[in-house]
Amino acid sequence: MAYTIPVHHLQWKKMVGLITLALLVGVVWLSAEVFRRTVNLVNINRDDLPQQEKTVSNTTGLPLSIAAGFTVGTFTEGLERPRVLTFDAQGTLLVSDQEAGAVYALPDTNHDGVADTQVTVAENLRNPHGLLFLNQNELVIAEEGQLGRWFYNGVEQMATFDNKITDLPPNGSHVTRTVQKGRDNKLYVSVGSSCNICNETDSRRAAILRLNPDGNQVERWAWGLRNTVFFIPNPAKPDEFWGNDMGRDLLGDELPPDELNIIPTKGGPPGDYGWPNCYGNNVHDDKYDKNVYKQNPCQEPEEHAPLFEYPAHHAPLGLRFIPVNAGWPKDWQGDLLVSWHGSWNRSEKAGYKVVRLELDENQKVVAVHDFLTGFLQGTNKIIGRPVDLLFAPNGSLYVSDDGNGRIYKIQPVH
Repeated sequence: MAYTIPVHHLQWKKMVGLITLALLVGVVWLSAEVFRRTVNLVNINRDDLPQQEKTVSNTTGLPLSIAAGFTVGTFTEGLERPRVLTFDAQGTLLVSDQEAGAVYALPDTNHDGVADTQVTVAENLRNPHGLLFLNQNELVIAEEGQLGRWFYNGVEQMATFDNKITDLPPNGSHVTRTVQKGRDNKLYVSVGSSCNICNETDSRRAAILRLNPDGNQVERWAWGLRNTVFFIPNPAKPDEFWGNDMGRDLLGDELPPDELNIIPTKGGPPGDYGWPNCYGNNVHDDKYDKNVYKQNPCQEPEEHAPLFEYPAHHAPLGLRFIPVNAGWPKDWQGDLLVSWHGSWNRSEKAGYKVVRLELDENQKVVAVHDFLTGFLQGTNKIIGRPVDLLFAPNGSLYVSDDGNGRIYKIQPVH
């Protein structure tokens, strides 16, 4: 019996064939179109394409390197030895110039990121260093031999001497004096040692002093601090300062470590931080102190150990906590930036950079990261030495450089 294919089956097969043919034609056309567009794109002149503006991270003209996401430029130059930075009530940056014996105001009235000029606020000073505004018209300048109160005119950007708050010990190996105000409204002044290592005859040396703003009740607050040039309040714990202390010389390249110390301001004086008989994490300096002890004389609570040991002879100076909500990376906020001024007596030079100390939730240092480098070129060429660090309210960071007479302005790229 013959089997006849139904007509509707034949129609269905014809339809499938037509659909398949149409798909094949479509694939061929699409392939040809992709090829045509690719060839045309290759032939396009790149100059005809819209150009995305590229941010230049370093405009200083120096071979500096800045962390990704930031720019660095020169805010002012031509200074002699710029050191401590502060802002007046109008937002104008001030700097002490130790070599020039002066304090300068650096207005930027057109807000182009470069100082318009250098205005002399005070002059004929002896190693001026620390600067502190008690209010918009009272400026305290810490000179080598005295702490002075000056009347400051923010409109004219000039200061006139008012009175001497207190004498400070002059001369010696370390002549910088730095002043801060505690939450207790007391003034705190750091005074370095007179020597590399010795037993001081003046108890005000190698110490942080505390006094009333009128100069009364001067007391030695913390001692055994060989040369704590910079110390700042801890915003997370406002009843304490964090300070960088530089260890003694002539113990080789790797000893002793420089130190990051915590100096509390609440309660009684914190006491002894070790120098000259101790250094670092309660290590007895038997190269200097030849006395024999039954046990380590540098143990707590007699001698305070540092929060963190820096590498030896890196000379940590300025330090600042990275503020919150200022445009900096969120996971950096609360970390500590530190200037390493650089060594002078290591067989191989070290330091000469700004680093970020990464802190954990307990404010313990867990890592050190480079932030601004290039001040040391190769192994021996020094083109700058970073000193103080200061944040502006908008998140800009200013860095003084007393090796190159400049102040840099660093900004996060948004």
